[in-house]
Amino acid sequence: MPAARQRVVQEFSEFFRGFAGRLATWLEYLDVPRAGAKKITQETMTKPYRRWAEIESPEAWTRVVASRAWAARLATVDAIPVEDVEEHAPHHAGGCEMAAPEARLDVCEAIRKLPARQRQVLAWSFEGYTPTEMAEHLRKTPDAVRASLYKGRQKLEDLLRPQDSDQ
Repeated sequence: MPAARQRVVQEFSEFFRGFAGRLATWLEYLDVPRAGAKKITQETMTKPYRRWAEIESPEAWTRVVASRAWAARLATVDAIPVEDVEEHAPHHAGGCEMAAPEARLDVCEAIRKLPARQRQVLAWSFEGYTPTEMAEHLRKTPDAVRASLYKGRQKLEDLLRPQDSDQ
């Protein structure tokens, strides 16, 4: 195997091992069901390998590809109303790590109550992206991203605030 090809295989393998689980968790924050998140992750992770030499920011590029795959899936699937079988928290440690599983479950439940755009920018922010970086990858203005991020954080704070039982 040529040295350049060997380098690509090694770099991509390290990327895959370190990022695939985080991508699946990130998709779950976007309200993708666990099975769908795993499938989209598997499908998506083959794409950066093919274009490895062209991609400047593999994590962001892969997140964009995965979120577009989820949007495409939503656009082509007829919703069948069914009852949720299981409430769950993402099982992979990602950028939004919480010390207690109960706290992670609370955050995940609260995030599911937010509008899609707010969930999206919060998921990106949990991974350390700035509003300017998010705007670039999501093809939005930085002001629009900041507004969604602000509203999402405010709503999330309200949802996670302990309720007084005296009232």
